[in-house]
Amino acid sequence: MSVRRILAVGAGAAVLAAGGFLASPASAAGFEGVPDIACDTWISGTKANGVCRGTAREETYRVKAVCRMGNGAGTFTKYGPWRGVGLPDYSSVDCGATVLSASIQFRV
Repeated sequence: MSVRRILAVGAGAAVLAAGGFLASPASAAGFEGVPDIACDTWISGTKANGVCRGTAREETYRVKAVCRMGNGAGTFTKYGPWRGVGLPDYSSVDCGATVLSASIQFRV
């Protein structure tokens, strides 16, 4: 199992890290020789967006959005496409309704 140092900024949500989508704090303790990953999420209208930069190019991530139903009766979750860390594009998903929070999920 590899250990990764992750620094992330979320739009009202926790960061999810590798290892079965384990919830973790916004930053983890550093280890010598482990690549850094910096992530950012933002909400634009009905879309949740996320991007991760760093040296761990084998890592992939996606944005996770918690959305409010149009009638206000509850919430639902949507996921953006998987992207590679450090690539020029970002992960985005449209709720079609109010976005309550956006966070990042990793997989290895």
